[in-house]
Amino acid sequence: MEEKQTEETMAEEKREFLPLGSIIRINGSVKKLMILARGTFPRIKGAVTYYDYGVCTYPEGIIGDSLVYINHEDIQEVVFEGYRDEDETLMQNNIHMAVRQMKGHLTAPGGEAFSAKNA
Repeated sequence: MEEKQTEETMAEEKREFLPLGSIIRINGSVKKLMILARGTFPRIKGAVTYYDYGVCTYPEGIIGDSLVYINHEDIQEVVFEGYRDEDETLMQNNIHMAVRQMKGHLTAPGGEAFSAKNA
């Protein structure tokens, strides 16, 4: 089982995040969403958790003060892919490094550490 976790972790680290501004549809929905954040660690019900993306509805944008959080596997369709350049490539590397570092520091509501595999 540990070998499978290692393969999943390696695949996750190699996967590129979609660029900001990408328009997607998630599984089971016809509503379009726009990617506004990547590699996010929101505090939900007192626990810090990991999500690949923070999104808002498209074309409405952010309503209120919260984002919807999803993971890459939730994406059914990429309707439009956002802009990519050399800055985006550098940012992809920065996001991957930050996610690796942060996953080791996740905490549960009571303050106990989460393991990275639960993130």
